[in-house]
Amino acid sequence: MTMEKNAACLTEKRNRLINGLRQIPHSALNGDERLRLPGNVNFCFEGIEGESLFLLLDQKGIQVSSGSACTSGSLDPSHVILAIGRPISVAHGSLRLSIGEEITDAEVDRIVKSVKETVEYLRELSPLWQDFIEGRSEFVL
Repeated sequence: MTMEKNAACLTEKRNRLINGLRQIPHSALNGDERLRLPGNVNFCFEGIEGESLFLLLDQKGIQVSSGSACTSGSLDPSHVILAIGRPISVAHGSLRLSIGEEITDAEVDRIVKSVKETVEYLRELSPLWQDFIEGRSEFVL
């Protein structure tokens, strides 16, 4: 496969992933939708910590990172996510996914389903999320 065909195929899978993750309430894509690497997706989810999401998804066999590659291993939110205007509370709920050319539509759908279920689970446990639901705090996303 040529590099152009590979990039186009990967971009299609990336967009499928982005569109699926957008269905999660109070989530947002970090960065420009089109001006990004074909295999890169970075999302934030309000009301959760990225590290918890990272660990639970890892248990489901989904390899992700919280934040950018330059901050992997750090518990601090990505300075890039903060620079695009995300508040610290939302930046802490960021998740970076990198996909490769071998990924199938079924695998993308499994990732979306797993992220959705895990975000819902973590929000159920979160007293901060309960504050949002009961109106004691305002949603940012």
